[in-house]
Amino acid sequence: MTLAVVFPLIAWMAQFDSATVTANHSGASSSKIDLDNGTLSVVNASLKACIRFAYDVKDYQVDGPAWIDSSRYDIRASGPRPKDEAEAARMLQALLADRFKLKLHYETETIPVYELIVAAGGARLKPAQTRGENDRLTNTRLSAQGIGMAQLAELLSRRLDRPVVDKTGLSGAFDLELDWTAGSLPTALPEQLGLKLEPVQEPVDILVIDHAEQPDAN
Repeated sequence: MTLAVVFPLIAWMAQFDSATVTANHSGASSSKIDLDNGTLSVVNASLKACIRFAYDVKDYQVDGPAWIDSSRYDIRASGPRPKDEAEAARMLQALLADRFKLKLHYETETIPVYELIVAAGGARLKPAQTRGENDRLTNTRLSAQGIGMAQLAELLSRRLDRPVVDKTGLSGAFDLELDWTAGSLPTALPEQLGLKLEPVQEPVDILVIDHAEQPDAN
């Protein structure tokens, strides 16, 4: 395990002018995070989801206490329009450090993952027919339109015992249907999509939460 980078709150970061953070006890399963033109709207999202959004990492790359995934929040913030996506992300990072007292750092860990690769015989994927992205994932079926291979890998990660990393080399967007009702997901992938999961050990950057607090209602 190798220590990589420490993230303190940096005073010169572009920050929101005002922000409210309230606990959401609705019990709803859906959530939303939207950051556009200096306005942040978070509905029923966990701190872990906000960290993923702010630091552009996957779920398995965030290591912290259980409440950062179970407790849900609504956040409304406004401020100057960011120059680019990187500055927008830094604005959210600064807000999380301020309101949740968030302190974290990167570590590199070698963990078991699946590489998503093209199976023998080639991929059997249909190019997307319309613009836009849409997906529906259940315990035994995936239906998706307009998604890329990185998105497919992320969706597969939610139904497997380890992360999935896209190594297909395929670009573009696809419409696909995958059904493993009668078998297993790893078996259905090559049969139906011409893709394969290869188990490997791979170094992955992990965000480790050193400190976080549940904010008071405001």
